[in-house]
Amino acid sequence: MSTLINFAGDVNNNNLSAVTPAVSIIIPCYNSASFLPRAINSVLAQTWSNFELLIVDDGSIDNSAQVIEEFAARDARLHLLRHDINRGLPAARNTGIRQAHGSLVAFLDADDWWAPEKIATQIPYFDDPAIGACCVTSVLVYPGDQIIQRSPQAFLNTETLVITLLFRNAIPGSASSMVVRKQCFDNVGLFDENMVAAEDHDMWLRLAQKYTIQWIDSNLVYIDKSHPGAMTKALSRMEMGREQFLYNREHDVLPPYRKLLPDARRYMHIHTAIEYLRVDDFTRARLHSYRAITASGHINRELRRSFVLFLLTCIPLSLQHRFLRPLRKRILKIGESTSASTQ
Repeated sequence: MSTLINFAGDVNNNNLSAVTPAVSIIIPCYNSASFLPRAINSVLAQTWSNFELLIVDDGSIDNSAQVIEEFAARDARLHLLRHDINRGLPAARNTGIRQAHGSLVAFLDADDWWAPEKIATQIPYFDDPAIGACCVTSVLVYPGDQIIQRSPQAFLNTETLVITLLFRNAIPGSASSMVVRKQCFDNVGLFDENMVAAEDHDMWLRLAQKYTIQWIDSNLVYIDKSHPGAMTKALSRMEMGREQFLYNREHDVLPPYRKLLPDARRYMHIHTAIEYLRVDDFTRARLHSYRAITASGHINRELRRSFVLFLLTCIPLSLQHRFLRPLRKRILKIGESTSASTQ
């Protein structure tokens, strides 16, 4: 395995309390006026106050810019950056990174929000020069329900995390959970602006192969799953993003891990099929279950699961509910944990 990069002796990453700003917080937004104030207020309420807040308006056609300007007039730490046209979430995050002055960079999606102690809890971990990034536990907020999103086993060691990230996005809360040393982006590059989805998953895999990512078991991020305008991707876009991630980015996977790609692709197709089955799209579910069968993986359990999925997609929904309800319920249950963590 490759040797991880360490920041020992780097004066730019020592004594963060003396650096102004220590943290650059980036909120990308697109037509987010209705819920943006909640995200901004959660940043302004942080117990760690040494930050700048960069809000990137990605060509919004609502009054997002007006909302941001009203907050900026009351707090000099807040800055509005604008795209003339909508360029997408990865480009908005990259604009923020390029303009960031802090030694650390934190991300918050416009429809999410933080607990007041979120940044203050993560900052001390960067006293360890071995730490390149840090994430926390998140809470997925659905109408009338909340799901705690944890990934403790993935963070046992770097190798375990990299392997897990090949199969699923193991970062709880993904971007809204992460704080990253800005210098890391000089080494791994910025977010891939050609990806239609899963660009954060792609970034975490690149980071995990070269830096230690610290996980903190504290529920400090709230991910809004309750409204149709959330910045999470539609299933069809996530499908495209996952395929870009596993089929077009092989060069970003270090040689020791490339042998796992066939199994990771099969796993991706299985869980994409399950997600389509959950919304009764049998055509797409059948396609992905077939692609899972034909993938050249080595895990026999996943191959058996692929065959069961394919057969299930060939049975009319009315017959599934009448005769195969327990089997259908069991299969859909398989994908719940993965679909919750893959954003």
